[in-house]
Amino acid sequence: VAVIASSPFASAVIGHEQVGFFTAHDVWQKAWEKATNFSAEAVLVVRLGAYVEFDPADLLQFHRDQGKAVTRAWSDDGSLDVWVVDPEIFAQNDGLVSCLESEDPARYFVSGYVNRLESARDLRQLITDGLGARCHFRPQGTEIRPGIWLGHGAEVDRTARLVAPVYIGRASKIADQCLITRGSNVESNAKVDYGTVIEDSTVLSNTYVGIGLDLSHSIVDGDNLLHLQHGVSLKISDPVVLRPIRDNRGRSGVDGSFLASLKVRNVAMSSVPRKGQ
Repeated sequence: VAVIASSPFASAVIGHEQVGFFTAHDVWQKAWEKATNFSAEAVLVVRLGAYVEFDPADLLQFHRDQGKAVTRAWSDDGSLDVWVVDPEIFAQNDGLVSCLESEDPARYFVSGYVNRLESARDLRQLITDGLGARCHFRPQGTEIRPGIWLGHGAEVDRTARLVAPVYIGRASKIADQCLITRGSNVESNAKVDYGTVIEDSTVLSNTYVGIGLDLSHSIVDGDNLLHLQHGVSLKISDPVVLRPIRDNRGRSGVDGSFLASLKVRNVAMSSVPRKGQ
């Protein structure tokens, strides 16, 4: 297994497989170099973006049965960036992209859950579907009560209320008289201060949310707030309301948050116009 990205990333866990992590300016060229060195009957190529639940063994068997050089996964709304390629066609092409485009692929229709993660709303949908057990995406933590998940070292004041389904990430703090409800998630090393209500919202890692706020239908990242219903993004200049938290701890291999494996900031904060405040 080889994981290739255009920028450094912290970690990934893929079962018990030996995983190689590589950074390259030209991701497709690096993937091509790695793929041509694999000794295998077929090569599985996945371009990270959409969240797709599928059975690799079933996909590979389908590929063998079809007898084509390339198989591509599809969902009800179109093609997915998941392919199986026969290595024998590598010699006939000068790059991985040309391999994928040179053949008329067999179409493998995915029967499992698919979320294309093309917008902030898609991100919130994935979170609520995961917390609601409508897909296999699960928080990194312990389910202390049905639908209530806590990451390692999370602190919740005894007067705070968590109404399932919710997730509180590693080393996050929920102050007294707070209410976290309706599929909300507070990611790692965040703090929600006294009396604040978080409803149907995501608080990203290293974010402080101030006293007595009512946060709903939103995604918050430091001093940036994206309101999903109104479709606007605000930069909050008052640090008493919202602010980033500096994380001085050394990075470990696992982030310890629900969304550790997703590039959520790019998805969440870049999809709507920004207004200053």
